[in-house]
Amino acid sequence: MLSIILLILKIIGTILLVLLSILLIALLAVLFVPIRYLVNVEHGAEFFMQGRASWLFHLIHSRFSFNQGTLHIRVRVLGVLLYDNL
Repeated sequence: MLSIILLILKIIGTILLVLLSILLIALLAVLFVPIRYLVNVEHGAEFFMQGRASWLFHLIHSRFSFNQGTLHIRVRVLGVLLYDNL
């Protein structure tokens, strides 16, 4: 009887350890994966700016452009367009 209870506790402990490991890996990915960004600006007779930012191998990807007073922003998650202000 005691061996059955210990076996059940061992299985529950293993499952909790795996879940905690997955949570720790996700937390470390959020903390240590950098946000990559690039911004290009041209000025003179006209002001033009465009840029992009991505995180975690383009899992979240954003692009923006500003041309003659018009701002255009696009945000994608897993390649699916979530936000487009136009």
